[in-house]
Amino acid sequence: MPNLVCPGFAKSGTTLLHGLLDASPDFEGPWCGKERSWFRLTNEPLPYEEVFANGFQDGVVSFEFSPTYLAGRTRLARRQIAERIKAEIPDAHIVLAIRHPLHRAVSHYLHQLQRAALFGNGRWIRKSRNLTDPYAKSFEWAVASEPALLGDYAATVEMYFELFGPEKCVFFFLEEDAKNFVDFYDQLRARLGLDPDATWRERPIPRVGDGGVLGVPRYFVGGTETDTITTDGKSLRVPAGSVYIASDLGDDMVHRVDPLTGRALNRAQELWTSSFDLELLEKVYETDFRDDLLAFDQLVRPHSPHMPNYLDMALKTKSFDPTEPNIEFVHEALEARRSRPAGRPDTANQSKPATKPALAD
Repeated sequence: MPNLVCPGFAKSGTTLLHGLLDASPDFEGPWCGKERSWFRLTNEPLPYEEVFANGFQDGVVSFEFSPTYLAGRTRLARRQIAERIKAEIPDAHIVLAIRHPLHRAVSHYLHQLQRAALFGNGRWIRKSRNLTDPYAKSFEWAVASEPALLGDYAATVEMYFELFGPEKCVFFFLEEDAKNFVDFYDQLRARLGLDPDATWRERPIPRVGDGGVLGVPRYFVGGTETDTITTDGKSLRVPAGSVYIASDLGDDMVHRVDPLTGRALNRAQELWTSSFDLELLEKVYETDFRDDLLAFDQLVRPHSPHMPNYLDMALKTKSFDPTEPNIEFVHEALEARRSRPAGRPDTANQSKPATKPALAD
């Protein structure tokens, strides 16, 4: 049976599509879940077949969804990954998840902002946190400077057409195929040589939302003009040397922050974009997306005539409020720090796991 690889694009329904296929008969994803990213490593010790719990099986399509494959900063890096896929599984089918590139960029910017606010520019986990290098970019500057937001649709599709052939490339257009998933699913099974299946004619399709984004993260920096938290008629001041981070990914309290870093965090959050009005969207679209989208349309439409008319699609304005702070969490974190045993080293931060919806593709 064929393999199926989805290299992206991020924030275009890859999580939704992965979940739907994982719940479908005749499909098997990696035992570790989405984004195994096997082809990003040149020294991966595990054979690709062993990424799947039962290996490659007759009658079962092994699939992997890893949007990190299109997250490289250069076309060369992205091509190297595509060539590794071709070398390992030359007959693979490629699924490219597509969304209007400007709307995808807005979603990606907000997703990136959530983690960068917690851990610093370009960092994704607490262990590598460096708030001395905050994420200090507006949406417009992020699109201009970060290839992951730009997308580069036409060049990416051209590369996968060259390596695998148009007949091996399947497009999942989020705006159309999420709401008409049964049709997409039937066509995908036929293309892969699978018998028809009525699973998604009898079960509800999950709703596509905004990825759990509730608001733009906020810093409350002790000893500065942003040190006071006020909510529900209560007020609490963050002490000098500490920073409270309110984020959709979970609240965090960081201690032993020097004044220069604190000021840098305040300057960074002043640059963050929370309102995506029509003037901003039209400017970014004309500057950064229109030409690529036109080339993408000319390249793909002959092979996927049902693709949405992205060139005439209305731009969706959005505005996001600041994340609501959790004053009880801050109070508990400060009390825990004050009551720690004498002589015990101070902790670099205290955190609370996210109770708000996690960001999803």
